[in-house]
Amino acid sequence: MPRTVVRCRDIAEADVEDVIDLLTAGFRRQRDRAFWTNALSRLRQRSVPTGYSRYGCLMECEGRVVGVILQIFAPIDGSERVRCNFSSWWVMPAYRAFGALLVSRAFRHKVTYTNITPAPHSLPILEAQGYRRYCSGRVIAMPMFASRGGDAVVRAFDETRDAAGHLDPTEYQILKDHASYGCICLVCEKGGKTVPFVFAPRKRMLALRFAVLVYGSAAGEFLDFAQALGRYLARQKLPFVVIDANGPMPGACGIYFSRKPKFFRGPDRPRLNDHAYTERALFGS
Repeated sequence: MPRTVVRCRDIAEADVEDVIDLLTAGFRRQRDRAFWTNALSRLRQRSVPTGYSRYGCLMECEGRVVGVILQIFAPIDGSERVRCNFSSWWVMPAYRAFGALLVSRAFRHKVTYTNITPAPHSLPILEAQGYRRYCSGRVIAMPMFASRGGDAVVRAFDETRDAAGHLDPTEYQILKDHASYGCICLVCEKGGKTVPFVFAPRKRMLALRFAVLVYGSAAGEFLDFAQALGRYLARQKLPFVVIDANGPMPGACGIYFSRKPKFFRGPDRPRLNDHAYTERALFGS
């Protein structure tokens, strides 16, 4: 019986179309080819820390791509520390026995890894791989009815105006990059404090539109701006906001759901509501 020989390596530019084919087949019930074409295009265009893969890694057998893990490497808060968002892991059924080789390749860097959209059936696997839960659920809120934050000033990020220096340089770059990804990037001002927020617009069944908080500070600070943020987003026809949480947020005018947890593995525990440069921002996941 012939021996099956597989090899794992980084995804190269020449592999992109084959990777799109595999992901389209693997996630055919959730995502179409246009989604994956856009996702890989976003990865192609963005800046990547030196020494890390632009797309992630793949597994091949006899020159055919049979498995893939998309990975998004980015600096943590502008520092030299790096975070890697695991995204879109798929291996053809006939090669699942070799999946551990692909995972081992993906974990070769000593950085912090995150998985923010795990499938329910994969949770025991994540724990076996050394992941720890850092977010247990989320709050779905209508912040325009929040109990505070109505006296803040909220405006759209302006690349020229905000280059003046009142934003932290790292925050300025995050807003600039995420505006190019189609996110809603806002600058909030109150009491001499300037705070950035990034939201990703979404649409689900029955054409219900809402926004996901992609980048923001601690929940308490969100509440300091909640009413004003809610009014701004409601004018964009986005009255509902999804916020990371480990429990109810009193005053947010929302309901806490203990579902869709998020995990990390590595030295730097992620901050809630920091999904900058992850699939949530780049892919619309």
